[in-house]
Amino acid sequence: MLSKFYEVIYPVFEKCFPRIKVKLSTRDPPFMSPLVKHLELGRKAIKKHDLELSNRLQEKINSLIGENQMRAVRQESNNHQTGSKKWWDTINRIKSRTKHNIPVSTQIDPSDINVYFQKINTDGNYKPPDFCEIPEGARIPSLSTDMVRQFLDNLRKTAVGPDDIRYWFWRNYSSDLAPVITTIFNRSLTEGIVPNMWNKSNILTIPKESPLETCN
Repeated sequence: MLSKFYEVIYPVFEKCFPRIKVKLSTRDPPFMSPLVKHLELGRKAIKKHDLELSNRLQEKINSLIGENQMRAVRQESNNHQTGSKKWWDTINRIKSRTKHNIPVSTQIDPSDINVYFQKINTDGNYKPPDFCEIPEGARIPSLSTDMVRQFLDNLRKTAVGPDDIRYWFWRNYSSDLAPVITTIFNRSLTEGIVPNMWNKSNILTIPKESPLETCN
């Protein structure tokens, strides 16, 4: 059921919300974000043909820049409470006096990282539990469509998972998606099985040493 659901959702999502790639440079100011840069490029492209739309885009860009700057100030204010080093890190970053982070995958082969984490997270004595049959007549809990819709409406901003569907898609279209999601949830409860796709997550490794030399 879940596979068929995604077979329908993916093409619609890609058609209605096509991916737009924007390249950020080290010369970009700190308040620059992919969205701001995309809007700025679009504004320049239509400035000669549609001045009114260009002005509206400029207002949107100014608003986003203001939000980005305020967010950065709040973040740095929180960092300041832990010491002045954080403030100097901010100054060095603004003045481009610091080196940018280097992706772990450029230093250590991703397959070696996978092997390492599999080794330290694998229990050789582990045995999967036997599947428990649900006794006949047992009360199986179920979710209502309204309950699922409420959960979707209250989704917070989170990073995208392996399904590559953004959080705002579930939240903005909760009324359309809730009936289908409710059916899948209740079927999962009835059979006592969680779909494999919902058991997966993206994990980003953050090294604690620099320069990175070994996987440990």
